[in-house]
Amino acid sequence: MTYQLHNSNKMSGHFHTSLRPLVGKAVKVNRGGPESKSGMLLDLKQDYLALAVNGASHVSYYQLKHVKSVTEDSKVNSGQGNSGAEGSVCLKEKSFVSLLKQLKSNMIQINQGGPEATKAFLIDVTDAYMIVLSLKDGISYFNIDQVKSVTLVNDKLPKLNSEMDYVRTNGFANLFKALMTKWVSLNVGGPEAVEGIVVQTSPHNIMLIKNKEVLRIQLAHIRSVSEGERGSFKMQEAASEQEEAARTNETENSTTENNSSKEENTVENSGSTEENNATDTSDAKEEKSAKEGNNETNQATIAQETVITTRDYRWKG
Repeated sequence: MTYQLHNSNKMSGHFHTSLRPLVGKAVKVNRGGPESKSGMLLDLKQDYLALAVNGASHVSYYQLKHVKSVTEDSKVNSGQGNSGAEGSVCLKEKSFVSLLKQLKSNMIQINQGGPEATKAFLIDVTDAYMIVLSLKDGISYFNIDQVKSVTLVNDKLPKLNSEMDYVRTNGFANLFKALMTKWVSLNVGGPEAVEGIVVQTSPHNIMLIKNKEVLRIQLAHIRSVSEGERGSFKMQEAASEQEEAARTNETENSTTENNSSKEENTVENSGSTEENNATDTSDAKEEKSAKEGNNETNQATIAQETVITTRDYRWKG
């Protein structure tokens, strides 16, 4: 049996009610497309559902407003087959926004696929948008209304700068006020992915200028926004890694040269020491011989001086 959602808040409430009997059963979310997944329906809240995806250890959380249909797998459910949900950890919050706040400081997958599918580190969450750090575009802001699903993933966390700056405002429209006169990139991919300078904002739309084009875009259809040119953050990170690698190589080469220099100095000092010892021995012998000759001369001189003094003394006397 397939349950379909129509575009109406009233119908959305009826859709939520119709899904309650399916909690704990095998279902397929959406009939096709990148957001289509099969698994066990673990939980159902007023604006989202939790699905333990078949063949995976993670749980995906779908916003109900973006779920087009849910199909019950009667064959699996009637046979009480194993859906593979054992060990799946399911977060339970009252709303989708509250759920996102619980996922802060973790790596998440935004959407299952398609042009807006992004793996990123979730930094912060407002009631209107998420602030994430993505490898491609750096700090990015995702319109929560346009997020179809999120999944907690166990990817390696990025290296974070404690002084990382981002914009936190009340409402998605106010975010663009803070981005006025800045170059921004809208949407991760697809035909609506554009770039330009924000020159005008209103509660419902914004105006961008790119070269000779003037674009007027409805806020409700903007899925994400990031500062700067698309992919610029990734290029900067690559440049930084190259610089760091160059510094590391330079340090290693310097250390190697210093060690070689120390070894050469040790060998030279060893040779110099031997030469100095030989010279010192020769000098000592010469000095000893000279001293002996000097002593003989001094003794003779002393004897002569004594005689002279005696003679002088006597002569004076």
